[in-house]
Amino acid sequence: MLDRKALQALGCWTGYRLERVEWPQGDSRTLSLYLKPVSQIMYCEQCGARCQQIHETTVRRVRDLPLFEYRVVLHVPRRRVWCERCGAARLEKLDWLGRYQRVTERFAKACEKLLQAASVQAVAAFYELGWHTVKSIDKMRLRARVAEPDWSTIRYLAMDEFRAP
Repeated sequence: MLDRKALQALGCWTGYRLERVEWPQGDSRTLSLYLKPVSQIMYCEQCGARCQQIHETTVRRVRDLPLFEYRVVLHVPRRRVWCERCGAARLEKLDWLGRYQRVTERFAKACEKLLQAASVQAVAAFYELGWHTVKSIDKMRLRARVAEPDWSTIRYLAMDEFRAP
């Protein structure tokens, strides 16, 4: 089995280190990795200012890319920091985890790649994710790629072959 140092090197969880590993027992296929913050220096997610005071810490379960046949779940202490510039409690900025996301950025990118060739339902089944999770990843990908049309020049909207059920 992989040791903690190898898993830490594979992880790329900037600002965090691997504290504990729980290997699957019995029929379980879930590998639980417990992370711990490394630095006391944090940055506000809203304005990017450097913060030193922790307002609150909650542990969030986050899915990461599968490792061999194991589903990987990260237990990440998400810190809310007190930002002097904003004058409010804000989430700590993490490059590898989006705001309120339950999947890492690289896992979302892997889903996006697979969505180019497969349906939302197929990707959800392949990664054992919820359909709505994969659909929201797909919507974020589409928003980034497709620009919003200029609706100001449209005068008429017509529909062809509209049929009631």
